[in-house]
Amino acid sequence: MLKSFATFRTESIIGAIFLALLSGFLIGFLFIQMKNLESDTLIIESNTGVAKNVSPLEMSLIDDWIIDYGIKIPGDKRYDYVFDKYPQKPWLGSNKK
Repeated sequence: MLKSFATFRTESIIGAIFLALLSGFLIGFLFIQMKNLESDTLIIESNTGVAKNVSPLEMSLIDDWIIDYGIKIPGDKRYDYVFDKYPQKPWLGSNKK
């Protein structure tokens, strides 16, 4: 079988370029996914002072929990104090005191 050396060399170069571009794409994609995971983790772990809407059901659960456990709330910071002091949300019943 006869081979044309010009064709063989061209095919090798095109194949090498294709593999380099594919590996570059995959490595870039990996770094982008790692960056997204890091930012998602930071968002989940952050405890910022963003205002939170409390549903009426959760308000009633918190009020009942405060009465049941005799929690002392300072001043007018009722729900803010409870969310800051008890981030595990024990009023939901999953982790009792």
